[in-house]
Amino acid sequence: MSRGSKPGEHRGGGQKGTRNKATIERQMRARAGITAAKQNGVMPLDILLTVAAGGEAADKITERQFQAAVAAAPYLHARLSAVAVKDVTPIDPLETEKRALARAEMIRRLDAMAIPAPLPPPDPAPRKLR
Repeated sequence: MSRGSKPGEHRGGGQKGTRNKATIERQMRARAGITAAKQNGVMPLDILLTVAAGGEAADKITERQFQAAVAAAPYLHARLSAVAVKDVTPIDPLETEKRALARAEMIRRLDAMAIPAPLPPPDPAPRKLR
């Protein structure tokens, strides 16, 4: 009778992905902080935008508050993701025609360059080697 687990078999222990006490506490504190910040009405993005705008309101924000807002912003505000920008300008028919003509001219010139030069005629009398 063999003992132990077979290869690939998992026995005992916690399930994969189960959060431990520290993770649960950290998430609860983060939620509480976000809720408190939303209730107070001052979010980190508000502070950053106020400082960026300048003026009297920006002078009231201390350096410590600004640094705290910078540190907290990634946890409270979503980051903008990069998106592809599509060119939606309508195609000008005259421009399309000009491009087609230019393309045809370029192909004609390349074809003319690709034609090899004619070979010189062979010598009428072969040379004799010594």
